[in-house]
Amino acid sequence: MPEDRERLVDRLLIEELGQVMKTGMNLSGTKIPFSKTATSFGAKLGAKMSKTDVVEREMRLKTEPKDLLLKLYAWFAKNGRLAEEAEEGSMRVTGVIRAGLMNMSPVVLCVESDDAEEGRCGVRITGFAKKGLISQHAAEKGVTKLAELLGMLKA
Repeated sequence: MPEDRERLVDRLLIEELGQVMKTGMNLSGTKIPFSKTATSFGAKLGAKMSKTDVVEREMRLKTEPKDLLLKLYAWFAKNGRLAEEAEEGSMRVTGVIRAGLMNMSPVVLCVESDDAEEGRCGVRITGFAKKGLISQHAAEKGVTKLAELLGMLKA
C-alpha cells in the first residue's frame, strides 16, 4: 500500500535535507569523528520542526497522458530523481529536485493528470519545500522549472 502524500512528502524532504548537510560536511573537509552523522541528524531534526511551503499550478496540455508520463520520467531522471511512479489507472508522479539558492533546497514535486479529452489533459503540479529562516521560495521555483518544460505542450 503506498504512503499517503503528506507522509511521503515529509519523509522525502527530511531525507534530502540530511543528504544536503552530509554533502556540505564532505565539501568542508571536516575530520571530526561522527560529524557527518551528527550534521545529518541535526538537519533531519530541523526539517521535522520546520513548516512546509506548498505551491500549486494547474495547466491544460495538448498531449496524451501516457506521453506526459514519459516526459515526466525523463525530466526527473535528468533533473533529480523519481520518488513514486504512477500506479496502474493513476496519473500521479512524485519526484525530488533541487531549487532555491544555488539549487541546494530539495523540492518534492507531485504531478497529477486527468484525461478529460482525447489528445489533451489537465495537469496539477504541487511543489513542497521546507521553509528556512530566510525564504528561498524553493517550492515556487521548482514548480516553475517543471511548468516551463510543460509549457511547450500547452493546449
